[in-house]
Amino acid sequence: MKNNQKIFIVSMNGTSNAGGVEKVSYYLNEILSEKYDVKFITKTKLNFGKINNLIQPILISLILLFKHNRLIIANSWHCFLYPADISIHHGTSAGIMDKTGENNLSLKLTAWMEKVSAKKAKSILSVSENCKKELISYYGIPEEKIFVINNFVEDSVFYPLKDTQKKEEINVCFSGALCYKKGIDILKSLTQYIENHDLPRKIKFNIATNFDRNTEDFKNLKKITLQTGLNSSQMPDFYRKNDILFFPTRYEGFSMAALEAVSSGLCLIGSDFAVTPEFINYPFCQQIHFNTQIEEIVKGIIKLYDEFHNKKQEIHNQIKKDFGTEQYKQKLFSFINKIIENK
Repeated sequence: MKNNQKIFIVSMNGTSNAGGVEKVSYYLNEILSEKYDVKFITKTKLNFGKINNLIQPILISLILLFKHNRLIIANSWHCFLYPADISIHHGTSAGIMDKTGENNLSLKLTAWMEKVSAKKAKSILSVSENCKKELISYYGIPEEKIFVINNFVEDSVFYPLKDTQKKEEINVCFSGALCYKKGIDILKSLTQYIENHDLPRKIKFNIATNFDRNTEDFKNLKKITLQTGLNSSQMPDFYRKNDILFFPTRYEGFSMAALEAVSSGLCLIGSDFAVTPEFINYPFCQQIHFNTQIEEIVKGIIKLYDEFHNKKQEIHNQIKKDFGTEQYKQKLFSFINKIIENK
């Protein structure tokens, strides 16, 4: 039986099962609709050109002034002038600028809108401990206003194959855009090393990316395969065919690629934005730094494979317990109920 409480989710681009904010909104709708009447508020059909991402949130903020007796769940800056009951923050633009060196007008504007939305919101739901720290340090948000509920993984979709026999060849993968933010320079160094050196164990590297940008650096290599345009329904099989995810990303809110990979039974080697505080204590996760020698990364790959190649189901079970669908539902409904009680 559904609760009488009506909920509006603000997501400028609606929902999608592909990735990003739209994917989180998609899942929020799926889960919250079990108990509540949920509707979406998206951007208008008007297009304001270069300032569209400023004008649309202002319009949405004005629209919300006329929506009474609703619980408003906003995606950060998408209605930054309206005091949302819950503002979900998936990371910060200030963090992106700090960690990647990107510094353009669009990011500065978004960072300002994020700060305004966070200050105006009645409560904040952060998807990671890293994001919570950034909201405090970059935007001056009081710690007591921020609650952390990590993104979850569809454990019924991302799971390992039963066959975990030790193979002669170790399959390592990368999933994401081939850009500086995702650590393409480290990725190129590792793949070139694998391609050009005789290693103590055979390693094959598999790359999945949605864009053709910067793919030329990885083509025509014997030990490297590259696939573009894989959709969300193809990613579970991509992960299952691999043993380890290598993810040297310079910035993430809370990486869905890392979460989906480990739920598929893979080990994880990556930066502190891949192997986050949530993952750091798992023995199947290894954190590296940007100055870590490639030889050490290769040794880490071999060591993790030898220790965990036959423990993929155990890895999946641990991730299901800590980040699976059911535990997320319990945390989310508990959080929403408390907000409604205090509304």
